[in-house]
Amino acid sequence: MFKVTLCLSTSLVFLCVMFPRHAKAQEPSSMRIGQSSFTDVQVVSIVTARAGIFNKYGLAPELIVLQGGPQTTQALIANSIQFADMPGTAVINSRVAGSNAAAILYHLIGVTHGLFVRPEIKTAKDLAGKKVGIVRIGGLAEFLARYMLTEKLGLKPNEVELIQVGGQSVRVAALASGAIQASVFSPPESTRVEKLGFREIADASELEYPTGVIATTTQILSSQSPLVERVLKSYLEGIAFFRQQKEKTLAILQKEFSLTERAEVEGMYVKLLKVVPAKPRFPSKGIETVLDDLKARNPNAARMDPNLFYESGIIKKLEAQGFINDLYQ
Repeated sequence: MFKVTLCLSTSLVFLCVMFPRHAKAQEPSSMRIGQSSFTDVQVVSIVTARAGIFNKYGLAPELIVLQGGPQTTQALIANSIQFADMPGTAVINSRVAGSNAAAILYHLIGVTHGLFVRPEIKTAKDLAGKKVGIVRIGGLAEFLARYMLTEKLGLKPNEVELIQVGGQSVRVAALASGAIQASVFSPPESTRVEKLGFREIADASELEYPTGVIATTTQILSSQSPLVERVLKSYLEGIAFFRQQKEKTLAILQKEFSLTERAEVEGMYVKLLKVVPAKPRFPSKGIETVLDDLKARNPNAARMDPNLFYESGIIKKLEAQGFINDLYQ
């Protein structure tokens, strides 16, 4: 069992998920890993932790659930956390603005999200003049909402109002009350939303996108590279566990997300299996998509090389050593 505690700070409320430390000759290295939400985007962190893989590499992580990518980036830059599992958009936005956030592993390079609407919304045109709830401006939910509204449904940007609401549970309540008429959800919340009578009107499954990234700062990357390497080894083995140990992974997901039906967790796993690559891959096309979207608000994005958004040195080292291949032998 793990202990859940509530951590307060002057500006953030952290939900701290404390994972047990097994007795070892040497005390495991403590660190904080921020999670921008508690959804399927964080599946790799959840599985790696619950399978005990961090501890195997001498790590004792404290997983801290935050509210969205922008807040997680702020905590990372402020050194309140040392690593983050967050949307690639948040890292890219921050880096374009001049921060020292550094992406070290893209672990989810597609999306499982859909745009869900209230029952009275029958067609895309019915969304004109309506409110669509997102987490925060500048986050993944905003980008995906804009993408589905314009590219998939053919609406113009000024036809729909995007409003900041908060995390998935808050947006479900807002959708149910009629405060908003649509919002973006991913598993397992999307399954629950459907059960409440809301309908998926569009999805973004075909989009290559840097949805999930493990990030740190350039300062930690340069000054604590052995720690970063252990973190990356943990995550890479966690991905291999996720892909190879289906039944154990399903049990972890069912428990963590309080899923009662096998079909729910199976559906979640199948969607994720398509977008969590066995071997690290740099989603350059997806990053170009993010930069293209961002340049309207920040002209600097148009001049930046996508390769600036991936610190791949340690990953390349592990690949050359055969570490990743060995995980699948």
